[in-house]
Amino acid sequence: MELCGLGLGCSLHDLGDRSYQIERSAHPARQSWRGQPPSPERRQFLLTLLGHSSQTARVLVIHGKVGAVESGWDDANRALSEAFLGLAVLPESNEQYIDGRPMYWWGEGQRCVVWSRALNGANVTDAYLAGLHELIRQYV
Repeated sequence: MELCGLGLGCSLHDLGDRSYQIERSAHPARQSWRGQPPSPERRQFLLTLLGHSSQTARVLVIHGKVGAVESGWDDANRALSEAFLGLAVLPESNEQYIDGRPMYWWGEGQRCVVWSRALNGANVTDAYLAGLHELIRQYV
């Protein structure tokens, strides 16, 4: 079975060998709006992890809590993106809207960071997932 029908080149069975999902939140929550930005210790762990994984990984997708500037999420998301791309400062993003929902992205060499709305739940459309696929396909 192809992942989500998007033709990412691996079966659902092999997905764990090709990607990682790592929780950013300091405190997991049953409702996404209750999540908290990473603690300083968790942020440092994530920065170290991304520094190492960026040697072989090409795409980082940060989903959910990408527009929450006032709550500390924006600072954490920027720091994680900078670490993955090897940049001191994250430049202005590229952005596109699919079904009226934003997707922000940065490309640096053969690597890309995408900030998207939460990708779980009923509010994610096939068109949004297809747009994400088209974007990251250039880098994998």
